[in-house]
Amino acid sequence: DAVIDDFSNPDNKTVRYIIVESLDTMKPVSKSGEFNVDADYYPGFVRKAVTFSFDDGPTLSSDNKVMDKLSASNYKATFNLITNTFLYENGTVYPTDTTYTAYNTTGFTAGNNSEAVYDAYCSKVFSQFVTNIEKGNHEIASHSRYHLRFNAESNPNASGMCNKDDIKSSLLIGKKSLEKWLGSKVRGFAYPYGYPGTSGKQFVDYLSEIGTCYARQSGYTGKFDIPSDFMNWTCTSYFAGVSEADLSAKSTEFWNLADDGELKLFSLWGHSWEFDAKTDVREDTWSKLDKIIADMDSHKGEFWNPTNIEFYDYIKAKESLVITDDSVYNPSDIDVYVTINGVKKVVS
Repeated sequence: DAVIDDFSNPDNKTVRYIIVESLDTMKPVSKSGEFNVDADYYPGFVRKAVTFSFDDGPTLSSDNKVMDKLSASNYKATFNLITNTFLYENGTVYPTDTTYTAYNTTGFTAGNNSEAVYDAYCSKVFSQFVTNIEKGNHEIASHSRYHLRFNAESNPNASGMCNKDDIKSSLLIGKKSLEKWLGSKVRGFAYPYGYPGTSGKQFVDYLSEIGTCYARQSGYTGKFDIPSDFMNWTCTSYFAGVSEADLSAKSTEFWNLADDGELKLFSLWGHSWEFDAKTDVREDTWSKLDKIIADMDSHKGEFWNPTNIEFYDYIKAKESLVITDDSVYNPSDIDVYVTINGVKKVVS
């Protein structure tokens, strides 16, 4: 017959209640009803997410234009940088008018390389890039040191695979130089020229060994699936790979998807410099980006827009949930969104 109407806890201590049928026998009350947990939610209790990923920066003025467009609606993206274009191996930014070698994509082959200059224009663009990255909370990931081609599988017309030691060096130094410059870990990567294929598996394994959590390739699926293999992350679409009409139709398809209880991801990648190109399917691609952003603006509150590493971390946190017959435990350091018997809960 005992009822607790109120309990004051001035010492802020943990309190456990044991509810029993009889104080004599201490027999627990049987649990009534079901304990149904639905963990298929993104932050904000939504089931749709949109991610952006852009390669080849950071001395491209078009990168800054991309960020200006995204920031106008508070959207984020991941930028994958080639460190040889702006950083020494020790993480120090090039002084103005530094000459560096732009290596041929198939290796350090004499006669096939060219020289480039980190000049005053590059310095100005880079300075704005840094400001935009910090202001928009965008992610910086690696696109390797020298953008070498991993093998001929990713391009049948290529002359062959680069020296494996050169490739590993490009992967490691690209990551480490970024980390020294940023003062923080770099956990994301984008493959130059696409997933390295069967003969390049050693490089996929090596990326994992040096602390890479995900690696995005340059193909696209047309699907809205969560990556089944984060070391071979294939996006939904590639900006320059499809026509404006087809990309618009894909966006419409995504927003019209009914809630079937499963998570959906609309992931897009590209090169910002392609938005200025005027050939083939690359014509007028700034309007492609504008259309995607406009569609997102029309669906505020229906989706989550993380960077690639934020998406990876959340999925891993969700997968780590321990759900029993009557409890949900989150061992990660990231809040996970669930419903329990239809009630929204944030499991910290």
